[in-house]
Amino acid sequence: MTNQKSVKKFTKAASKQAKRPSSAMQACSMINTEEFTKKDQAIIKKISASSIKFGEYDNVQDLLTDAKIYTSAVRQGRAVCIVHSVASSGMSRKVSLRVMQKSSYGNSFSFLNFNSFAHLVTGDRLDKDHQLIITGCGFDVVWDLNYRICNTLCSLGFINQKDCAELAQNRPHVG
Repeated sequence: MTNQKSVKKFTKAASKQAKRPSSAMQACSMINTEEFTKKDQAIIKKISASSIKFGEYDNVQDLLTDAKIYTSAVRQGRAVCIVHSVASSGMSRKVSLRVMQKSSYGNSFSFLNFNSFAHLVTGDRLDKDHQLIITGCGFDVVWDLNYRICNTLCSLGFINQKDCAELAQNRPHVG
């Protein structure tokens, strides 16, 4: 009974936030909150209140799942960042973020595309080929991308400060 009260309270509080994008409002209404822990529900509130737009995600649950997969992959060294091109001026790069995952069929591996996740979390643009466009010069673009993702996940409450500091220093491999 208390779980139903907390769900109603959460729904009422979420619907009162007028500045939230309509896609976030729709995504929050599709959440099955019984499957989430209290920590996950707090993260959902922060995401709903933030300026994050859901893009290709149908709901917050998919976003949380991808965040768990990404942090696990960075911790285990399974994250790969591919630098596709660098502008002639050196001021922008096109990159893709992938996570290696063992296939359920035998001993093979596959790469999951995490460009939409990185786009959603960092706000970097996607080009027509669905590659991240990162602007700036004189920095390690792979480290910077991972650092910004980890800090955003920390600010949303998904990971704590200690994990954020550790994960931010685990640079994804360059492919």
